[in-house]
Amino acid sequence: MKTRLLPMAGAALALVALSGCAQSSQTAAQVGSQTISTSDLHLMTQALCTEQRHATGASAQPPSAISTVSNSALGALIESAIDRRYGDQHAVSYDKLTLAQEVNRLDPLISELPAADQARTRQLISDLFRGQMQVYQAATAQVRASGQAPTQQLVQQQVGAIESATAKKVDITVNPQYDTSGPGHGGDGHGSLSRAVSSDAKNSVSAQPDASWVANLPAGQKCG
Repeated sequence: MKTRLLPMAGAALALVALSGCAQSSQTAAQVGSQTISTSDLHLMTQALCTEQRHATGASAQPPSAISTVSNSALGALIESAIDRRYGDQHAVSYDKLTLAQEVNRLDPLISELPAADQARTRQLISDLFRGQMQVYQAATAQVRASGQAPTQQLVQQQVGAIESATAKKVDITVNPQYDTSGPGHGGDGHGSLSRAVSSDAKNSVSAQPDASWVANLPAGQKCG
């Protein structure tokens, strides 16, 4: 399998916009007993921005609003919590050497971050990849147990089924100040918990904001 920083647009994450409540200003989301802090969200957003800035070839992307990248980062952290919850509850094994190699692959990216942020960012990425590996391993075994060959498509479908079922069994809440309508999230495209009204506000939370709007953002508000 190929590990990834960005979340999949899976059924599990479509549930996160269904529940929102007042939370600490230091909490971005809550997945069961696991808190996703605003500081961790900042670190993951920073990592995704750095990855985007260095993407080349087919992976290259035009500049993005940081608010859009933050949506993706929140999706990745929620997906990570869901995946690891399932993996740990079912004692799903994973290859520690492969995990280390996948994280090491991103060392050039991590090394560009502020020194004080590198250790925690590396842990967040390691947690993300571990959860992906655990769920992928479980999905592959389940497809085989059904008598089918574990093709990429079938395994990915089973990954989505596992995440969806796991998400339904845990309380997931998102701080209303964070939009959850980006890639990997549910919602109406403008945020189901805190609806944007003006065109600028809608662009700031849209998964695909207008390119001219992004181009006119100050340098500190966009990635790439």
